[in-house]
Amino acid sequence: MRLRRLVGVAVLAMGLAVLGACSAPTSSVGGDIGAPAPEPSDGPTPDPTSTAEASGPPPAGAAGKACALVTGQEAATALGVASALKATTDTAGECEYEAPNGKDTVAVIIMNQPYTAGLENQTMKVLGEDKTKKVTGLGDAALDFNFGFQVQYHVWIKGKYLTVAVSKFSNMENPGDIETPARSLTDKAITRL
Repeated sequence: MRLRRLVGVAVLAMGLAVLGACSAPTSSVGGDIGAPAPEPSDGPTPDPTSTAEASGPPPAGAAGKACALVTGQEAATALGVASALKATTDTAGECEYEAPNGKDTVAVIIMNQPYTAGLENQTMKVLGEDKTKKVTGLGDAALDFNFGFQVQYHVWIKGKYLTVAVSKFSNMENPGDIETPARSLTDKAITRL
C-alpha cells in the first residue's frame, strides 16, 4: 500500500473509530482498514418488525451510493482538475475520486449513525483539538478537521454520519486553499441526503 493512502485512511479512520455504536469499518477507499465485511449469515438476524435503523452504510443520495452525494465533476473542481473524475471506489457507503496525478483525492463516507450529545467532542479528541473546530449551521453537529494538505468535514445529520475529505498529497507543503472546496462539497452532499 502506498503511504499517502495510509495517512489519508488513518486520519479518516480515527474519526470513525470514535463511533463505538458502529461496527468496525471496512474500506476500499485508499486500502483495507479492517477485516472483511461479515457475511449476511454472520451475527443475529435483524428483527423485521423493528423500526430502528441498522448501523453501517445507508442508501445515499438518489442512486443509493455515496458517489451520488458528490459528482465526479465537483470532485475535479475541488482538486483543480479540468475534466470530471471517475470514482475509484463506488459503494453504498464509500466513494473516492482520484486525480490524474494519482495523488490527490476526494473521499465521501456515509453511515447510519444518529447524533448523540457529546459525540463531536469525542471525535475532536481523537482527531486532535488543535486541528479540529466545531462548525455551526451544519446538521445536528459538525467538525472541520484541517491537517493542511487534507481537510475533512464530519457531519451528523438526519440520523447519518457524513465525512467529506479533500486531500492534496501532491503538494503537502503548500496545498493551497482546500478548505473552501471541502466545505462546498460538504454543503452539496448534505442537500442530496
